[in-house]
Amino acid sequence: MLSRELDLADALGFERTRQRRRSKAQWVILSAWPSTVLSRQTNLMYVLNYFGELNARAARQAISEGLDGADLAAPQEYLVQHPTIETSKAANDVAMHNTFQRRTQPPRPNC
Repeated sequence: MLSRELDLADALGFERTRQRRRSKAQWVILSAWPSTVLSRQTNLMYVLNYFGELNARAARQAISEGLDGADLAAPQEYLVQHPTIETSKAANDVAMHNTFQRRTQPPRPNC
């Protein structure tokens, strides 16, 4: 005879796990942890992209001035430490784009 109650008396042992009750503070920590990890990871990737773009632009500018070798390092480092507003904005745009925090391109109309 079938009953509507679930009877686990003959079931394997893995259905009956021992779980201790978690406090409210533990649930808050466990529920906030994944979003915190993702947020920190995004921030790290932003910083890497931002400074990577600053260094690339500084190197391009120093190379365009005809510098090479040891003479290239000091001006490049100075340009990274003291970026212009345009360079800083361009590096921010690249970092925002590469961390998927900005739309890539406006949608195209169907032709």
